[in-house]
Amino acid sequence: MEPLADPLHDRVVTSVQPPPAQPLKHSLLYPSGPANPPNWQ
Repeated sequence: MEPLADPLHDRVVTSVQPPPAQPLKHSLLYPSGPANPPNWQ
């Protein structure tokens, strides 16, 4: 996944990885399918 661009190089915190530029894919969020969601705890 490509991180969100910083064309002006004006981010306040540069040590933190920027958020993804695109929404996360369903296959990444639900590796076993939407009928069997992962246990987030």
